[in-house]
Amino acid sequence: MNKKDRRDHAGNDDPKHNRQHKRTDRVAQQDRTEQALLTGTKSTFELRDLYNVLHPAGRVMELVDQGAEIHVERRRTVDRDGREHFGIAHYSLIKRRPRKEQ
Repeated sequence: MNKKDRRDHAGNDDPKHNRQHKRTDRVAQQDRTEQALLTGTKSTFELRDLYNVLHPAGRVMELVDQGAEIHVERRRTVDRDGREHFGIAHYSLIKRRPRKEQ
């Protein structure tokens, strides 16, 4: 599969989207996870597919360790290929992590 096909498959054909999700380090994924949750509840699938967060559960755990409060609910969810999965985590941000003092 070439680069364009992979991008189309993931639904990430917007150049702006690709630029802001290019960094794959742990801290960048934590920041993207928190920013995504500010706009509402997100599933594991959404965080992976739309926000390029490879391991959403790990990033959520790290955010909680840093002081964020995140509610987790397990639900039946359909993936982008139409397959039904049971017990997929849906995350809701209750309280942001404290900002680091500069």
